[in-house]
Amino acid sequence: MNAKRKQRSHRQTQSQVTVREAPPQAVLPGTMSPQQRVNQVVAQHASFEGPLPHPDIFRQYGEIIPNAPERMLAVFEADSQHAREIQMAALNAQKGDNRRIHWMAWSLVMTGFILSGIFAWADKDILSGAILTTTIGAIGYSFLKGEKKPKE
Repeated sequence: MNAKRKQRSHRQTQSQVTVREAPPQAVLPGTMSPQQRVNQVVAQHASFEGPLPHPDIFRQYGEIIPNAPERMLAVFEADSQHAREIQMAALNAQKGDNRRIHWMAWSLVMTGFILSGIFAWADKDILSGAILTTTIGAIGYSFLKGEKKPKE
């Protein structure tokens, strides 16, 4: 069981564009030099991604609502704790399933060996051999086959 949990992610993008235009002059076609016709564009772009907002934005929340950063951190910590608890519960459930699978396999194998012994004792050699052969064959097949990994 895949117990991965996607945490909320805050994406902030800040963009600032400054346009500096050439000084206005006569707009008759062909009267401006190429340098005058070109506008200079300066762009600045910043990006931040994570479970919490960027520290500057986080600080601004505190300016708007005095205890907002503390509340946001408390929610983040509670969500993180909950994710860890879910992962541990999934791991414990998987351990329980594995334990149950092993006990069932052991029970089936022992039943096969006991039945084979009982039939051998009762002079039913063919039936005893058939049960013993299928039991050993099933054990060998399960070890050789192994556990298939799930495709992701």
